Amino acid sequence: MIVIKFLLMLIIIPSMSIGADLSTSNQMRTQKLYDQVRCPTCVAQSVKESDTRISKEIRKFIDEKIQAGNSDDEIMAELEQYYGAEITFKPRVNIYTLMLWGIPILFLVFAVKRVLICFKQKTSLPH
Repeated sequence: MIVIKFLLMLIIIPSMSIGADLSTSNQMRTQKLYDQVRCPTCVAQSVKESDTRISKEIRKFIDEKIQAGNSDDEIMAELEQYYGAEITFKPRVNIYTLMLWGIPILFLVFAVKRVLICFKQKTSLPH
């Protein structure tokens, strides 16, 4: 009888710690998602920081989806589908975001090149 109790303890105790790890893992995922999702009505606040009704609903939505076993990407995709790409602090990279960042950088490179050419022409003129 003692041997059976000991064997049961060997089986039950590790499974209890796995459940605790999953709960901690889910809490970490939840907090990470709360930080990544922007409050739709607030300026520069995450749903974690905001106490608006919509932020509370989004937090509840995230909690339910995590409990249902959805991945972070699935949850974010569903939020983006409903609220638009502006709901995240880190928008997905696509052709439009590349152009948004690339065009000003190209403009800056060409402006610097033009300034250098003008400077070189002025210094090479004979006096």
